[in-house]
Amino acid sequence: MIFSLNNALSSSLKKAKASRLLFVGGLPTLGSLCFLGGSCLYFPVNGSTIHNICEHDPLNPACPTGGVPSENSKLITDDYAVFVSPLGKDRATGTKSDPLKSLTQGLARALQQGKQLYICEGNYAEPLALQKPEQGTGKYFGVYGGFACNDWHYNGSRVHVKPASGVALNIVEAKKIHIEDIEFEAPSADSPGESSIVVWIEKSKVTLIRVKLQAGDGKEGKPGSSIQVKYKSQEDLARNPGKQDQGEGGEALPV
Repeated sequence: MIFSLNNALSSSLKKAKASRLLFVGGLPTLGSLCFLGGSCLYFPVNGSTIHNICEHDPLNPACPTGGVPSENSKLITDDYAVFVSPLGKDRATGTKSDPLKSLTQGLARALQQGKQLYICEGNYAEPLALQKPEQGTGKYFGVYGGFACNDWHYNGSRVHVKPASGVALNIVEAKKIHIEDIEFEAPSADSPGESSIVVWIEKSKVTLIRVKLQAGDGKEGKPGSSIQVKYKSQEDLARNPGKQDQGEGGEALPV
C-alpha cells in the first residue's frame, strides 16, 4: 500500500514528535504518526486493519483505545471497563455510576464481558485471584487502580488489597495480565509453621506497574517433643556382656 502525502501533511511531518511502525510476523501492519499536541494519524499497512492489530497489542498507543487509563482518560468508560468501589453494591451493574463492591465479582464480570477491571481507591479485604481465566486466544486483561471514587478520574492513589487469609495476588495459567497502582499485602500467619505469601504467579505472563507487594510475618513451628531414653547401668551391662564374634585373620598387607 502506497501513501502520498500532500504539502500540508508533509510540512506537519517536520514537527512530528514520533513516527513508528509496529511489526508483527516480520511485516509492518499499522503505522502511526503523532504530532506535537498529541494528535495522531493511524493507518493500516499491507491490508491489515486497526482492529486486528489492537487485538494483538491493545496497549499499543497506535490503537484508538490504546494505552492505559493513567495516560488516556478516554479509556475510563463503561464500554471499556467494569468498575469496583468500596462504596459499591453486590448487585450493581458494574458501571461508573453503579460500581460493584467485590473484586471477585468484578473480575468475573470483566472477563465475561471482555473488558478491563478498574478499582477506585480504598481497602479490599479479599484476594485478587486469576486462576485459569477464560481470556480467549491472545487476549490481554488489565486490572487498574489509582482512581478517585467520586468521579473516577485518575489520581494515582493505590488500591490496598489485603485478604483475611491466604495469598493476596494469585495468578495461575493466565496469558497476558497487566496490573497497575495496586498494593497487595498478605496477612501474618496464624498457625504454627505457617508462612505469609503475598503473591503466587504460575505459568503466566504478568506485568506489574507501580505495584507494591508486602508479606506479613511467618509463624514459628511447634516446639519439638523430647523422648525419654533409659540406658542400662554399668552393672547390668557387666552381667550381660553379649557375644563377641571373631573372624578369621587375613593376610597382612605390605607396608
